This record gives sequence, C-alpha cells and structure tokens, in this order.
Amino acid sequence: MPEECRSRIGKSELVKALETTNPKVATDRGADFVAAYKRMIRDARPVKTEREVIALPALPQFVLRAMGSNADLQKLIDVTPPAEIAADNGTSFDELMADWRKDRKPKAKASVKATELAFAKLRAYLGHGDGSRVTTDEMIDFKLSLGGALNSQRQCIAMMKAVFAVAHRNRKIRPNPCGEIETPPAR
Repeated sequence: MPEECRSRIGKSELVKALETTNPKVATDRGADFVAAYKRMIRDARPVKTEREVIALPALPQFVLRAMGSNADLQKLIDVTPPAEIAADNGTSFDELMADWRKDRKPKAKASVKATELAFAKLRAYLGHGDGSRVTTDEMIDFKLSLGGALNSQRQCIAMMKAVFAVAHRNRKIRPNPCGEIETPPAR
C-alpha cells in the first residue's frame, strides 16, 4: 500500500484469502479483488492540483539573498502540464466504439458484441468509461487481471487494441494506451 494512501484507507496492506493453493485458481479468483484494490488505491491518492508546487530543499543563505526568497524561487518553477496533456476531452468508451464501427464497418455481429463485452470488462475494472483517461499501465494491469480461457483473453485485448488504434488515428485520444500492449500468444 503506498504511504500516501494509508491514512485514507486506514490499512498498511490489503490482504484477501482465496482459499486455494493452486496458483491458476488463485489468479482467476483474485482478479476481481486485485481490480477492486487498485481502484481503492487510485481513489485514495491525493488529488493533484492544476499547478503542482515542488518543495525545494533548504537553500544556502547566499542563494536566498541573491534570489530574494525561497517563495520567489518557487514561482520560477512551473510544472503545469501542457494544455494538450491536461485537456480531458471526455471521450467515452461508447463514442470510441461508435467511431470504430463507422471506420471498420464490422459485418459480424459477434465482433461488435465481443467489443462491447471487452469494454464492459474494462469499465468495471477501471471504475470509469472515459477513453481519454486510460493509461498504458492500466491496460497492462487489466491484461494481467483477465481470467478465463486464453482465446477469450486474446479476443478481448485484440478488440481493445483495434478500437483504441482507430481512436488514436482519428485524434480522439493521445497517447494510445494499447500502443505497447501485445496480444497474449496462442499456446
């Protein structure tokens, strides 16, 4: 448990007994708990303000005299993210899938249904449905949390990669959260 979250959650670690010694069964049973714990930790993190202030170490007196004061030096450091990164266009998963359907025109209803199911799983895992907020790290964690048959996992990841690729190409999202994700290999 990250230190900054401990006071809000009230625990130093999160533990859940899965009542099995089989690693495969534990992975399947634990996926939902891991997702819930990650959401809990994400929600407990301190909220970042628009303008973050970096705490400077104590500076020598001759530097403070030359600069005027420590407060003036703080003003020189601007860590506000660029507007392109800070802007949240609020592109929902539904909008991303609609764009994908327009772009790819899938003939098989099964493809559309599989895509909707994949994004329903992602929405449940993340706790939100905003495509512009999804990060590569979250996608990697999601991929690792997927249970079920290997073919189902491959299909889920492949559908998400296709939708996010179209959204990225159409400049709906930046960066592509699935750009570095690999589809699980067939065994």
